[in-house]
Amino acid sequence: MKFLVFGCSLFLSGAAAWGQDWVSLDARSRALGGAGVAFADGRGESAYWNPASLAVGAEKPLDFSTGFAFSISAFADAHVTGNVAADVNRIVDAYDFFNFLNVQSNFNATPPTVNATDLQNVLQIVDALSRLNDPGEGVLLHAGGSFNLRVGPFGLFVNAIGNVGAAPVVDLTGVGFSTNSAFFSAVPTATPHTPTSAESNLSLALQTRGGLTPTVADNLAFQAQQGLGDAAISNPAFVNSMVALAQGTGNPTDLYNSPSGVFLRALAQVEAGVSFALPLFPTLLDVGVSFKEIISETSFRFLSYAEQDSGTDIGEAIRDDLLKKNRVRSTNFNMDLGARAMPLEWLTMGLSVRNLIPMNIKYGGPGRMHMDPQVRFGAMASALGFLKLGVDVDVLENESPVLPGYKTRNVGVGLEFDLPVLKIRIGYADNLAFASDHGRLTAGIGFDILGFVLDIGAQMSLNEITVEKAKLDGSESARMFFADRVAAGITLGINLPF
Repeated sequence: MKFLVFGCSLFLSGAAAWGQDWVSLDARSRALGGAGVAFADGRGESAYWNPASLAVGAEKPLDFSTGFAFSISAFADAHVTGNVAADVNRIVDAYDFFNFLNVQSNFNATPPTVNATDLQNVLQIVDALSRLNDPGEGVLLHAGGSFNLRVGPFGLFVNAIGNVGAAPVVDLTGVGFSTNSAFFSAVPTATPHTPTSAESNLSLALQTRGGLTPTVADNLAFQAQQGLGDAAISNPAFVNSMVALAQGTGNPTDLYNSPSGVFLRALAQVEAGVSFALPLFPTLLDVGVSFKEIISETSFRFLSYAEQDSGTDIGEAIRDDLLKKNRVRSTNFNMDLGARAMPLEWLTMGLSVRNLIPMNIKYGGPGRMHMDPQVRFGAMASALGFLKLGVDVDVLENESPVLPGYKTRNVGVGLEFDLPVLKIRIGYADNLAFASDHGRLTAGIGFDILGFVLDIGAQMSLNEITVEKAKLDGSESARMFFADRVAAGITLGINLPF
């Protein structure tokens, strides 16, 4: 009972900590909304979610009569956070479609050559860049697999998880529209008109913060309003970008060659260890622990938009630098703890702590990679002998080590129809910590024939994002539609309760 009180109080406290997202390695939990702690019931992969589950069915310590289980799992997960894919695609296409390299050369010439069309096209790029400042927006890729063996209360496991995060970088510090300060004298003159409110506000910001004369600021604000409209130029992020570019004009770095682009971070981890569970109060309370060694390998690669526009073989650059160079390896010892309570015959509750010891992971890139403990609470109710309903909730927030600013606090609900031979699973999962994330439906199917198990599970976001093929003048309208998160997994195994 103390375990239940402790679990509820910890959950309600909502304390903050930062650790990697708790990945669904096995297909069953993936199909059940990620509710792995709730459904940890002694199968081989259950120790990953809650080591206390190895004591399922035990009536005494070291009870080897509880069963034998073995499983191999593999999974893949692709996730786009926010609308970053469409924005980055638009920037890359704009560099090419507007021939930005040639336009930038004209801006930098002596004297500068600036026409209204070129300037308005470049301001479209500034607008797209300004949208990428939100922390946590990017692309996440997860893939991996696991090997699990259970003999009675003991477990042996090897888990491999690969993570790649692609985060947009916007850095306009010291960057200007041109390396030639005479650029502003060449900005096309505004057509006589009554300025809109948004246009006037942008002009004022360029004067007071950007240091431009009223005439130059008015001309630049007019071109922005003509090319983008009032809504875009009212965006504070766009205004700040314009001010930065005004301040940086005349410096050695121009907009085309700005240190803005996409930063790739990779983290591959292999953890191997042993688990042990003890029925502290048989049929009422089980506890468990896992001891493991974690080998981590990190790498990174920055790709500027200019590099992508120059014809560089991006795939080769990623293979050479992200996968072969810039790699650092480290090793950490860690442990997982779990408890499992059965207060009622039809109700099971679990609390699991993963990576109890905070870890600093060696990383050669900017910033750091740090992982704190993860804590998750789960509960599962059974009815009619074949129906199981479970829910998992992260007690603490987690932050991705490869996509800075992307936070997760997952909740997952799953329903399993446990029929002879056939298992039907559906669920729902959502992230409570990141407003741009959307809920996802989960589903899967399983087969259990004389203890031989095959599980398949998949997830798909409820949100669809659009990426336009940029013929930015509207002459082409080819579009791609896809869910912002898709995932799938498969598990093969043997599960033989004695």
